[in-house]
Amino acid sequence: MGLLRKNTVRGNNAGASAAVRYPDELGSCPALLEFLTSTVWDEDGSRRETGTLLFFADAAGLKVMMNDRDGSRVAFAVLDPSEGILESLEAMLLDTSTDWRPAKKFGGSSKKS
Repeated sequence: MGLLRKNTVRGNNAGASAAVRYPDELGSCPALLEFLTSTVWDEDGSRRETGTLLFFADAAGLKVMMNDRDGSRVAFAVLDPSEGILESLEAMLLDTSTDWRPAKKFGGSSKKS
């Protein structure tokens, strides 16, 4: 069974179908590509939730939050664009000393009745 599925978009674009295209640069970052796109674990074929990246900037510079939704954990880093952003993210994923922290749950009410 392939990973590709038929597009079932409804509304104005009904019937339109397009495969997601990723920048060629991601080919040199296999861990990052897998983190963002793999929906199945290689080890046992079980379902995997894809990771996400959130970029933001402040006085310290460009930052990223890597959200490992499947592992319920996040990691943050300050990025140096001159060093290659994708390569920095790849290294962060492969580094066993990356400071992953438990993800906080958002949504719902925190008030108790």
